[in-house]
Amino acid sequence: MRNLTRKFLLWFGCCMVVSLFFSTRIYFSQTGMGGPADSYLDAVRQAMPQWFTWGALSLVIIRIDRLIARGRSLLQRLLLHLPLSFLVTAAFFLVGLLADALLSGRFSAGNTSDRMLAFANIKQFLGGAFQWNYLIYWLIAGGWLAWDYNRESQDRKLQAAQLALKTTQLEQRLTEARLLNLKAQLHPHFLFNALNTISAFVEKDPRGARQMIEHLGDLLRFSLEHSEDQETTLAAELA
Repeated sequence: MRNLTRKFLLWFGCCMVVSLFFSTRIYFSQTGMGGPADSYLDAVRQAMPQWFTWGALSLVIIRIDRLIARGRSLLQRLLLHLPLSFLVTAAFFLVGLLADALLSGRFSAGNTSDRMLAFANIKQFLGGAFQWNYLIYWLIAGGWLAWDYNRESQDRKLQAAQLALKTTQLEQRLTEARLLNLKAQLHPHFLFNALNTISAFVEKDPRGARQMIEHLGDLLRFSLEHSEDQETTLAAELA
């Protein structure tokens, strides 16, 4: 719930900042035309419907892009955004006309200027309003795609770092296991007992002692050469 509230406040704040930015342009353009200037608050009221509508539509754009992004490349996503951009821009214009009609009371009974107003709105739509809002759509979609690809890149880097860490840990454990295996094969008790036995035959049977030393060296060499083997043949064990 707290995360949802934080996201809503972020969305509302972004829409409000953009509205305030463009309301400044509306206010100074009205004062520069020499006519009666509205207050800055009126300019904010004029800008808010447009940018809060685009703020709501941006959530729709992001949601649809998440649905079409699965298993598709960037080029495929952009191609799918082409028809969507026309539909969303037209929807924005229709929502604006409906809101303006409701606020101005043009839906009241007996109004005879609806056809002229509709014609004027169509001229406005084809005379630049559609093109401007079409660019706004691609600004929203492009910003979202750039952020999404940056997030995916960061996730891949994090996964690669985690995989490298796991690989290093596995190599360390493998090295430790090899050392333990080698220690088990070269157990001190075994070496001490073998050396004590050989020392007992040095004076009594020097030739036999030399053979025993050679056999011990062969055994140690065999253990070192095959320390990484998990299995061995019976013939090698007998040898």
